[in-house]
Amino acid sequence: MKLQYFALLIAIFFTSDVVSSSVNRPIHLERSLRVHKQRNQKIEERGMISAATEKFKSMFTPSNIPTSMLDKWVTQQKSPKDVFIRLKLNNARTRLFEDPQFSTWVKYLTKRSDRFLGETILTTLKSKYSDDLLSQMVISAKKITSTQVIATKVQNAQLSMWRKARKPADKVFNLLQLEKTGEHVFNIPEFTMWTKYVKKLEGSNADKVIFATLSTHHADDALSSMLIAAKKIPDPEHTFSKLRTEQIQSWLRKEKSADDVFMLLQLNKADDKLFGSSEFALWSKYLDDIKDPNKEKTILATLSAHYNDKAMLKLINAAKDNPAMNGVVTTLETAQTKKWLAAGTSPDKVFKFYQLDQVGDKLLASPQLRSWVTYMQRFNAANPTKEPTTQLGTFRKVFGDEDLAQILIKAKGVDETKDIASKLLKEQIDYWLKSKQKVKNVGQWLGMTKEKPSDIEKAAYNYYHELFMKQAFV
Repeated sequence: MKLQYFALLIAIFFTSDVVSSSVNRPIHLERSLRVHKQRNQKIEERGMISAATEKFKSMFTPSNIPTSMLDKWVTQQKSPKDVFIRLKLNNARTRLFEDPQFSTWVKYLTKRSDRFLGETILTTLKSKYSDDLLSQMVISAKKITSTQVIATKVQNAQLSMWRKARKPADKVFNLLQLEKTGEHVFNIPEFTMWTKYVKKLEGSNADKVIFATLSTHHADDALSSMLIAAKKIPDPEHTFSKLRTEQIQSWLRKEKSADDVFMLLQLNKADDKLFGSSEFALWSKYLDDIKDPNKEKTILATLSAHYNDKAMLKLINAAKDNPAMNGVVTTLETAQTKKWLAAGTSPDKVFKFYQLDQVGDKLLASPQLRSWVTYMQRFNAANPTKEPTTQLGTFRKVFGDEDLAQILIKAKGVDETKDIASKLLKEQIDYWLKSKQKVKNVGQWLGMTKEKPSDIEKAAYNYYHELFMKQAFV
């Protein structure tokens, strides 16, 4: 058997020499046209023989290649492909980059001072692997620390090659395995590489091409949800905002309704920051773009369809902290008031809608209190036959005498609320006198059972006691 291998090797070397001499022999001008085709064929044959030679030699090549052997190959100017075969890397495998011999091959290429390392590797690997499989291998290799750098060089070479061939954006999208990443596509490094590829390929039309490609893989609602989530991703190129603009334009072309877009922007799921969100601003602009003649009514109708009264008030109250939303808040509050009046909703119920029953000591400083008082006044005016609702009456129902007294006493100690607190506390004391409340109870409500009542508590109790004594001797 060894003799047969030796004979085969001799035959290969002999053939190689013959081909070499045939290729290098001087050719007369008159024969050039006739032999041109033959020369190309012989060069191809020479490459095949060289590959066969290296494949045969690989049978005797050690697993651990010494540096001296690599240096020798560099001196002999062995081609990258020949060394690739010599290192037994020509057997197709998907984990090629992790093979120790692959590292040896890269080391050889580096010793050759290859200025286009990525391109050289790609050229060799392309003869063994399809674009799709090779791209999968490269992406996998990028995830491994030891192979990340070289895999990135190969991937850059791939992108450059595809760009020169003007490979379509959607094809490259698939080659980079982005169609398999689902809703997480924006978080994948290859997505950024792909968008840069498209921008170089398509120029000013890139945004439309990127959006069109994504739209073939994701439905409107899914893509919109992805863009909302993408706000947390650094976007120095403003790719996501441009995609949102393209999506809005597509909705305009499709004549999507205000409610459809409201849902697509997930505004039906927003928290109490809805009015300050970028999605609400987009929706508001969408209403402008479709030239809605009743924009404010549309906003109210849409919000009312998705939020109950309590949730709506929560949104409105949160928006009051945003000066830019003053116009919207006023409009919505006015419309909401009209809705409650038409339905005959009691001020006591609206008090709880405004969540004023939950503010405690901050009651008189709450911005919602003013809105509630306005509603109470309008309700009383609209219902003259009913017993008027008063601030004190509602406050007592909600908080009780003792808690309300303490709320008012604390509010008297704050410059912003001391006047209204004094007025209401006086009304409360007058009510106690009129309803003949027990002195012991009033003393407790005004904090006189504490170890150290405050000056305001003492003054309030003294006022009550003075009136009580006058009343007792009348």
